[in-house]
Amino acid sequence: MALMGNFNERPVNAGIMRDGESREAVSGPFAAPGEFVAGFRIWEAKDMEEALHWLRQCPIPPQRRTEIEIRPCVEPADFGDAQTSR
Repeated sequence: MALMGNFNERPVNAGIMRDGESREAVSGPFAAPGEFVAGFRIWEAKDMEEALHWLRQCPIPPQRRTEIEIRPCVEPADFGDAQTSR
């Protein structure tokens, strides 16, 4: 946890981290799902290369299977002339 905390400080200090949160899996009355979201980060990177640069610094335990998705965020301006008003 300390490694992840230290990692999270770097994109915050660089001004690209906009949001992020971690989740904790707990036992409940239902069967455990095969997959769950353990957390998310929203970075405002200038391009995919910058996003990958930060991702490669993330302290992921090598003994654990980890899947990370990088997704672009869409903003109204991305729709240009096709954007409709409400």
